[in-house]
Amino acid sequence: GRGGRELANCPRLPALLAPGQYRYCQRVYQHHARKGRRLARTTILVREGFYTTNRARLTEVAPDVDFVPFGDRDDMLSKLPRAHALYGGSPREDVLESCDLLRWVHMSSAGVDRYYSRELAARGVTLTRGSGAYGVPISEHVLAMMLAFTRGLPQYIRQQTRREWHRT
Repeated sequence: GRGGRELANCPRLPALLAPGQYRYCQRVYQHHARKGRRLARTTILVREGFYTTNRARLTEVAPDVDFVPFGDRDDMLSKLPRAHALYGGSPREDVLESCDLLRWVHMSSAGVDRYYSRELAARGVTLTRGSGAYGVPISEHVLAMMLAFTRGLPQYIRQQTRREWHRT
């Protein structure tokens, strides 16, 4: 349908989203296409730091999406009623009533159980999480710390600060 072509015109979108998130976006576009509606522009709220760091890439990958940065929680809550998706924040149940457009919330943390509610599910909002995204960086960090401690790196740093040199 028309919705599938809209997504096909943005071939780099899967590079930005995880496979499940991309499939969800496809379903949203296809659903609206079946209803004879063409989605205007999609609005995604993103954390200000993420937006600042990735602005050029976001614009390149998804030119038909309005990425709206938010700073603190109050800023996010004020912009949420006009958003289709929220990337990196958690809406409170008491504000969901005014969020008719909201269909997707992505949490960067792995544990989202406390944020998932019946109200969110009843409104048809999909909740995704960043589970598994940090596995490689954490394992690399642990390995680096193990090597640092086994090689005495903390001791050498202290000696360097004191301008000492001891032959071993």
